[in-house]
Amino acid sequence: MKARRALDCLAPLGIDAETLSAVAHNLAMENGLLRQAVREALDGKVDEVLGSLAIDPRAFRRMRAEVQRRFLTAAIGWIAGGDYAPRADAVRAFGIALAEGRTHTLAGVIGWTWKGGLWLAREPQAVKEATGNPFDGRWRIGGPVEEGQEIRALGEDGLNALPDWRDLGFPRRALLALPAVWEGENLVSAPLLEPESPYNATLLRPRFDNWLG
Repeated sequence: MKARRALDCLAPLGIDAETLSAVAHNLAMENGLLRQAVREALDGKVDEVLGSLAIDPRAFRRMRAEVQRRFLTAAIGWIAGGDYAPRADAVRAFGIALAEGRTHTLAGVIGWTWKGGLWLAREPQAVKEATGNPFDGRWRIGGPVEEGQEIRALGEDGLNALPDWRDLGFPRRALLALPAVWEGENLVSAPLLEPESPYNATLLRPRFDNWLG
């Protein structure tokens, strides 16, 4: 009934059900082509690393504006979640900053250039107070978590308790927001950075290339 009333209102403008159907079809076709363009632009150029994304900055800068915006919107959703995507103009400003080599944050995601790669990771400040399992809605911690232990971000204190973290070859910013097991102020384990840990962390996300749709 509501649809019929709407069509009656649009009829004087020359818009009927057939016209609306054609518009919807064209939009769906355009959206599909853009999704394909994003996938082609990213093919072999994006790596998932500890729940973060690393992309060839040259490939990023070569993307058309709308392709770049769609990639960043998908990356932000994959990394930070959230019920709503950030505004298109904010995403474009984020992309411009990253293309210029500037560190920038948006919607709980931080982007920066490190050793020739463009990185997108969870912003440490966004998970500073986060606790629980799953952690940050992204990580499921398994293993002997005992009463009195807590799951929270690794942070600066946790990273300082891992003297060999630099040998892992990962950027510091990508590690600070990772989940860790704590007992009070004592780090029990950073399961993603300690292969021999009795704890484990599973990312509750599909692969990013599948997330793109």
